[in-house]
Amino acid sequence: MFENFRIIDFQLCKSDYNGFFIKELAILNYSKSDGMNVSVYLIEPPEDMILTRKDQYHNNYLERNIHGLNVYSGTVLYNNLSDLLKPNDGVYLTIVKGKEKRNFLKNHYKAGIILNWDDENSQPLNEDRDRMNVHCTYHDGKKNFSCAFKHCFIILNSMIAAKEELENSIKRETSM
Repeated sequence: MFENFRIIDFQLCKSDYNGFFIKELAILNYSKSDGMNVSVYLIEPPEDMILTRKDQYHNNYLERNIHGLNVYSGTVLYNNLSDLLKPNDGVYLTIVKGKEKRNFLKNHYKAGIILNWDDENSQPLNEDRDRMNVHCTYHDGKKNFSCAFKHCFIILNSMIAAKEELENSIKRETSM
C-alpha cells in the first residue's frame, strides 16, 4: 500500500491542564523493509497537574465507562511524550482518527502529512471494537473499554479495505 506510515491513537484524561492530557498512546509503525511494529505506552499525568473536583469526576467516569485507565497510573513520564510522538526516519504519513487528534499532532509534531481517517471513513471505531480480538497489556481481560492499541488495528483494517480512497486523499493533501 505505502512504503512507510504510522497509525497513532490515544486515550485522554480531562484536566484544566490544556483541556486534556494523553493517558494511553499506541503507535503502529509500518515500513516496507522492516514490517509492522506496535508500541503501547501508559503515560503518567504531567507533574505540575492539579485536578479540580470536576476533573476528578470526569476522569472517574472515563475510567469506569470509557477507557478503564486510572488518571494517576502510568509507566512513561509525560515529559517523554514528545520523543515518543516524533516520526521515525522515512515516515511521512501519519494516520489518526479524529479531528482533535489530528490538530494536536499538527500543532506539536509538524512532520509530513497527518491524515484524519474520519475524513475517509465515518464508521465509529467502537462498531469494530467488539469484533476484534486483540488486546494491549493494559486492557487484557477487561470489558470492552476503548483501547488505543485495538483502535490502531481497526484503522489499519479499514485502510486496507479502502486503499484506493486513501491514495486519493494523500494525493489531495500533497497537492495543497
